[in-house]
Amino acid sequence: MSAALLAVLEVHLRKVLPKVLAPMFAPLLAMAITLPAALCALGPLRSWCGNALGAALFSLGDQGGLVTVLGVGIIAASWELLVIAGMRSLLLALGLANMLAVGTDSFVLVGAGVAIWAAFGMALGGFLRLRGTTEGGEALGYFVSSIVGGVTEPALYGLGLRYRRPLIGLAVGGFVGGVWAGTTHVTAYIMGSSSFLSILGYVGGGVLNTVNAGISDLLAMGIASAVTYATWCDGTAQSRG
Repeated sequence: MSAALLAVLEVHLRKVLPKVLAPMFAPLLAMAITLPAALCALGPLRSWCGNALGAALFSLGDQGGLVTVLGVGIIAASWELLVIAGMRSLLLALGLANMLAVGTDSFVLVGAGVAIWAAFGMALGGFLRLRGTTEGGEALGYFVSSIVGGVTEPALYGLGLRYRRPLIGLAVGGFVGGVWAGTTHVTAYIMGSSSFLSILGYVGGGVLNTVNAGISDLLAMGIASAVTYATWCDGTAQSRG
């Protein structure tokens, strides 16, 4: 929210200020306006919105049946978007509270885990679309850093926000994987790695729980990759046919 305000202010200030002064003073003045706005207004607003959204999503887990299944799908579809917006705090806290209280979680942490694999798939789909280009090499780096290192931010910002349409694949893949996880009652027993090793967090529930978790993750990754590839509209990829 602050970055968006900063960008808008800088563009308008560059138009208003004399050309000689704009390169130096437009960013400075934009920052001077954005900082107090972020501290006094945008920060509290983000916190309020995040808490309200988190509470609304978490309440789906108390409904049971189809509502809870869809709730896991919605969390998996939206988790990485909440990460970008900095609005996942309450959901994460509630998931951790479940883990501390009963030692397992079948809702928030499961949806978040599926969402991570959807981010892997988005990066993979971007690489397949851009292979043979400089951007393709970057996308491969995003894929490796996410699936091996558990760091999805490069893929989110380098692909998702840069090209926009990959976010469709991220959401669709996450939702489908999340629905499967909710339907099969996948349960997380450990909150650990955000890489491919995250599958180990489900081993405590036995073979069936682990298998269904793996199916959920692979569904999220495969569908996110396919949808990202299919909906791509960047000129670089299109020019390669």
